[in-house]
Amino acid sequence: MVINDIYSRKRSMDKDGIIFSYSGPVNQAVIEGFGNVLRERLNRDNIGMGESIKIFSIFVEQLQNVIYYSPKGLNSNELNSGMITIGKIENGYFVLGSNEVNQDQKDRLELKLKRIISMSSDELKKEYKNARKRDSDEHSKGAGLGFLEMARKSSKPLEYQFEKISENRYYFTINITI
Repeated sequence: MVINDIYSRKRSMDKDGIIFSYSGPVNQAVIEGFGNVLRERLNRDNIGMGESIKIFSIFVEQLQNVIYYSPKGLNSNELNSGMITIGKIENGYFVLGSNEVNQDQKDRLELKLKRIISMSSDELKKEYKNARKRDSDEHSKGAGLGFLEMARKSSKPLEYQFEKISENRYYFTINITI
């Protein structure tokens, strides 16, 4: 990377409405630290309380997904890595999260996301209530509430993609519009 490109990238991000972006290792301390920065930024920008709460909770959910579901590197001490970007769009905001997943994770996520996207608002609400009562499945760190919660807070259907990066690895990206 050439140092001369940095300001150009920053201007491009500003033009694209990016108000927060991070790419790198993620742990609970990162969530807490950046969470504080994000709260200050949302307050400073006078973003309404309802939108602010949605943005913040989706931010936390996205980074927790990186911690819980990204395949770790060969070194067991290596932190899971991902990316989160928050930006302003014409009629709201977006929270975009991404991280690597393996083939099994991709297959499970894709089934879950297709099902969630096909649900009406009432169905999402009902499924969320039912999921809160269930035990978590063997592949989940929680009761599977995260994507349901994000879908409920989103003003549009969830958008996602899997980009193949090697034989058994994909780069998973999910975008939530608020």
